[in-house]
Amino acid sequence: AAAADGPGAPVRVVVTLRDDFATVIESEEAFRGRFEVFVLATPLPEALRRIVTEPARRAAVTVDPRVVDDMVAEVAGRPASLPLLSFTASQLWKTRDRPARRITHDAYKALGGVAGALSTYADQLYGSLARKDQEVVRDLFARLVASDGTRIPAPRTELAKIPGASGVLAHLIDARLLVVREDDGVDIVEVVHECLAERWDRLARWRNEDAADRALLGDVRAATRRWLDSGRRSDLLWRGEALAELRKLAARSGALTDDERAFAVTAGRAARRARLVRRGLIIGTMASLGAVAVVMAYLSLAANRSRSQAEHSAGEARDAAKLAEERLTTGLIAQGRRELNDNRGLPALAYFAEALRRGADTPGLRFMIALAARGIPHEKLVLREYKAMAITALPSGFAVGATDGKIHFYDLAAKPIGELALEAELIGILRARGDRIAVIGRTGVTLVDAVKHTAIARIPVKDPVTTADPGPAADEITVVTAAGLTVYGTDGAIRRSLEGDFSQSDAEPVWGTGALFLAVGSSIVAIDRKTMKQRTIASDVYAGPGGSADGSTIVFVDKQRKAHVLDGNGTPVISFMPSVRADTIYVSSTGDRLGAISDRALAVYDRNGKELRTVPLSPIDEELLVRLRGDDVWTGSTHGVIRHYHDVALVASLPAHTTEIEDIRISGEHLISVGFDATVVVHDAAASHFKVSDGPCKAGSFSVSGPAIGYVCEDGRAVIYIGQRLLGTITDHTLLHATLDPTSQRSAVVSGKDVTVFDPKGAVIATAPKERRGPIAFEDPDHLLVVTGEDAAQALMRFTIATGAWQQLRAVDEPTGAIAIVAGGVMLGGKSTIVLLQIAGGAVREVKRVEASEGVQYLHASADRRFVSAHLENGATLILDGASGEIVRRFEPVESYGVAAVLDGTGDLVLRTSRGTLTVWERTTGDNLVWNLEFLRGAFGAAFTADGRIETVGDKLGLIDIPRDSRPIADILADIECRVPLRVTGSRLDAAPASCAHKRPP
Repeated sequence: AAAADGPGAPVRVVVTLRDDFATVIESEEAFRGRFEVFVLATPLPEALRRIVTEPARRAAVTVDPRVVDDMVAEVAGRPASLPLLSFTASQLWKTRDRPARRITHDAYKALGGVAGALSTYADQLYGSLARKDQEVVRDLFARLVASDGTRIPAPRTELAKIPGASGVLAHLIDARLLVVREDDGVDIVEVVHECLAERWDRLARWRNEDAADRALLGDVRAATRRWLDSGRRSDLLWRGEALAELRKLAARSGALTDDERAFAVTAGRAARRARLVRRGLIIGTMASLGAVAVVMAYLSLAANRSRSQAEHSAGEARDAAKLAEERLTTGLIAQGRRELNDNRGLPALAYFAEALRRGADTPGLRFMIALAARGIPHEKLVLREYKAMAITALPSGFAVGATDGKIHFYDLAAKPIGELALEAELIGILRARGDRIAVIGRTGVTLVDAVKHTAIARIPVKDPVTTADPGPAADEITVVTAAGLTVYGTDGAIRRSLEGDFSQSDAEPVWGTGALFLAVGSSIVAIDRKTMKQRTIASDVYAGPGGSADGSTIVFVDKQRKAHVLDGNGTPVISFMPSVRADTIYVSSTGDRLGAISDRALAVYDRNGKELRTVPLSPIDEELLVRLRGDDVWTGSTHGVIRHYHDVALVASLPAHTTEIEDIRISGEHLISVGFDATVVVHDAAASHFKVSDGPCKAGSFSVSGPAIGYVCEDGRAVIYIGQRLLGTITDHTLLHATLDPTSQRSAVVSGKDVTVFDPKGAVIATAPKERRGPIAFEDPDHLLVVTGEDAAQALMRFTIATGAWQQLRAVDEPTGAIAIVAGGVMLGGKSTIVLLQIAGGAVREVKRVEASEGVQYLHASADRRFVSAHLENGATLILDGASGEIVRRFEPVESYGVAAVLDGTGDLVLRTSRGTLTVWERTTGDNLVWNLEFLRGAFGAAFTADGRIETVGDKLGLIDIPRDSRPIADILADIECRVPLRVTGSRLDAAPASCAHKRPP
C-alpha cells in the first residue's frame, strides 16, 4: 500500500468485491472517492472457456476439450457462472492426471460435472452445521425451491424473519450456495444454480417430503402479505379447514416467518372469539325473548346486519379454505408427477392416492396412476412379513434368508413350501450349489438340504465369515474368513485349511467348480479347494474376478481393458477386447453370456467373446445390477426399478422397490429382487410393457408427416403407417399427407406423385393425379375432402372414391396446410387462421374463424371429434372445441418439427414432441404429465388406441401395453395401500405399513 501512495507510483491496487458487498466502498469514509469502480458483467461463453484453459495452459496442463464444452454449457448465462466454474475447476485440479499433466473427461464425469461438484460441496457444508442450523437450512430451501425444482427468488428481509435464519442465511451466501442480487433497492436471494435443486439428493428428498407444505407455504405467504398490506383486516384471516391446515403446518415446521406466525396466531384468536360471540348471541337471544316489540325489532335488525357481515366473512373464509385445499391437491399431483418422471413409481403412487382421497379424479391422473403402477400386474409375490437378508435361486424355486433366523422356501410357482429355523442366527448370505445351501450367520455357517429343508451340519466359526460354499465333496463345506480358507466335514471337523491374510482382497471372492478365486492387489490368485495349493492367474488386473453362479466360468479385465475368460478351475478359455471400454464383466448364471457396460450401453458376448448385440441402457438411471440369460437382460437401478431388455429393446420397466435394489436372482420364470429396505418382490421374468415388432423392411430412411410415417425400403417401396395400423405401400419416397377413416378403416395417402386410396387390407382402390395433391380427410367412407392447388389458388374439393369424380366446394382464401373432420363440420388450418366450415351437399358455410398467429402444420381430431389439435409452425399447440371452433387450450411452443400433436380418443390427453422425445400433456389443466417415459424415447411418432394405450413408430413398431386405469377409485386405492409402504402425512411422505385388508382376493 505504501508503494502505491502517490500518483506517480508504478504500483496500483486492485480490490475485488462481490456485487452484494459493492456498497461497502462508499459506506466506509476511508474508501469513499478513492476507487474508480468497474462493474464486471457475467462473462460470455468464450471468456468462460479462457478462464478454464488459460490457467491450466500456464501450468503446462491440458484440458480435454469436452470438459471445457460441458462446463461452459452448464454455467453460461448464469449470474453465478464465474464462481460455479471456478469451484468446479478447483475440484477437477485435484483429480488431474499428474504424470500425463492432463484433466480428463472421465474425471469430469466422475465428479458429476458442475452439478455433481456443487451437490457434494453442499452436503459437506450442510454436514458442518449444528443440528439446529441444519433445520434452518431446510426451512430456507423450502422457500427458495419449488416442489418441481424451479428456483423461487425471495427478499432477504423475508427470509431473515424465519427463526434463527439470519446467521445461517449469511453463511450460505458466503459459501455461495445462495446468491444475492438487487432488485429496485431490495436484496433478493436465490439458489446459485438450478442444478443444485436437481442433483443435490438431500434437497430432492426434502422436496419429496415437503411437497404439499411448499404449496401451502405459498398460499400462507400470499395471504399474510394481503393481511399486512390491508392493515391487518380481520376479514382476511383464514378460518375453518384452511386454518386447521395452517395450524398443523405451524406445529410441524419452522419455515414460517414471524409475520406468518402472527397471521396464524391472530387467525386462531379470531376463530376463538367468533365461537364465543356465537355462544353469547344464543344466550342473549334467549334472555331477550320477553322484551318489548320495539326492542325485538331493533335486535332483529342488528342481528340481520351482523349475520350478513358474518356470512360475507364466512364466505371468504370458505373460499380461502377451498382454494387452499385445491392448491394442496394440485401440489400432491405435481409432486407425484415429478416422482413418476424421475422413475420413482411407488412414491408417485403415494402422492396420487392422497390426491384421489381429496377428490381429484381426471383422465390425466388415471393415466399417470397406470404408468406408476405398471409393475403391480406382473408381481407374483411381495414379502414384507419378515426382513430379508439374502436370496438365492434353487433348481426347485428359491429361498429367502431373514433376520428372524429362518430360511423360507418357495417353489417354481412362487408358493411357500417350507421354512427352516436356524435358532438365533442372523442370516447374511445364502450360497446354493445344486440341492445344497451354505448359510452364513453371525456365529458360523450351516449346510442346508434345499430339498428336505433340514440342516445337515452347523459349523461354529470364531472369525467373521466372508463367504462359504458347499463342497467340494458332498459332505464338505468350504469357509473363507479374513484369516484364510478352511474345508470342514459335516461332522464339524477341519479336513484341510490354508492360512493367509485374506483381509487384503480388493473384491468379493468368486467360487469356481474346483477353486476359489481372490483379488489380491492387482493380481488374481486361485486356490485349489482339494489340494489347498494356490497360484497366480494374472498380475495386471484392472477389475475382477467375476463368475457364473454355477462356477463354470470366471472372468476378469486387465489394465488394457482386455477381457479374459477362464473355466471353473482357472484354465484360460479365451481373451478378447470388448467393443466398449469395460470396467466390469457380467456373467450369466451358466456362463454362456458375458456383458460389459460403458457409456450407457451393455455389449453382450457369448463365452467365446463373439459380440451378439449392444443394448442401450437408461440415460438417466444408474443400472448397477445386471443379470443375463439367453436373449434377455434384467437390470436393477438405484431408484428401485427393474428393467427387462429382450434382444436390444427395453420391453419392461418395473417400479419394484422404494429403495435401491440390493440383489436380483432368476429362478425359472420368476425374477426375485430384494431392496435395501429388506422387502422381497417376485415378478414374472417375462414381464413386458412394450410389445415390439420389426418394421416392414430394413428401412434406409423414414418420411414423417403428421401422425403418419413412411418406411422407405431398400427396394424403393415406402410403407405407410399410423401407429401400428398399416395404411398401404406407395412407390414415391415423399409422404405429404395421410388420413384414416375410423368407420370403414379405409385410408388415403398423398405422396409426391399422386393420391392413393387403400382398403382396410392395404390394397389400392383408387388413385388421383398429382395435380390433386393436398391436405386430405375422409368426409365419409365414400368421399374425400382435399385442399388442392397452389397457395395462391387453392380450393376445397370433394373426391368420390367409387367414380373418381371431383367437385369443387369452395375457394380457399389463404394458404392452407391441414384439414380435419370435427363434430361441427370441417376444420381448415391456414397460414394464420383456423376456419370451421359446415357442408350440406354442395353448399359450404363458414361458422367460425380464429386467429392462430402462426401457420398450421397439422390438425388432428379426437376419435369422438369433440376436440382437435392444431400443431403450429413455431411448435405451439392449440386445442379447439370441435363443435364451436373456439380455442380451449394453448400449449407452449416446444419443437417446431416432428409429428402432429395427437389426441387420445376423448381429447383429454395430447402427445407432443418435446426435447427430442414424445411427451404427454393434459388438455384440461395444460400440464405436461409425462416427459420421461422410457418407451417413448426414440419414437418418431405415436397414436392412442381406443383403450388409451399408445402405439409407437420408429426403428421398430411398438405398443405400450399399459391401458388407462378405469376402475372405481376404491379399488385403485386398495391396490395402492396394499402395495405401497408409503403415506402422505400432512404434507410429508412417510414410511407406513402396507394394508391389504380391503384388497379383493385374486
